[in-house]
Amino acid sequence: SNPALVKRIMVGVFDQSYCAPFAHVLARLGTTHAWVVHGADGLDEVSTTGKTHVASLVDGKVREFTISPEDIGVKTAKMDQLRGGDGEHNARYLRALLEGETGPYRDIVLFNAAAALVAGGHVADLSKGAAMASASVDEGKALAALDGLIAITNDKA
Repeated sequence: SNPALVKRIMVGVFDQSYCAPFAHVLARLGTTHAWVVHGADGLDEVSTTGKTHVASLVDGKVREFTISPEDIGVKTAKMDQLRGGDGEHNARYLRALLEGETGPYRDIVLFNAAAALVAGGHVADLSKGAAMASASVDEGKALAALDGLIAITNDKA
């Protein structure tokens, strides 16, 4: 089922062979636009460690292709540069990124944001999505959104 009635989505899968079938399932559930992705090194997200396989659903038609970090002008990363940790570690890295730190972690976040913006219909291509995501970080909008979410969550706890 599709309880949220999502019409546009990006979702990652753990195995490339599931990309196209998952996109077809999303179409049957009422999704009109989707990117189902499987990244290099087995990541269930867009990856900067190599190519990412995409099954793109647009108005009932599924098309498969690959994207690469070079598509948004970032360097290929090594997996050990992207490894997360516990919640505290990941929160520190996210805050540092949103406060302007550059590097492989920022690159993969911007690449995923760019792909989500394309899948969501907000931009026509990855380079425009990366520029929009980068501007959001650089102008402090992304950090303000995180801080707002934290405040709301703390009020509800």
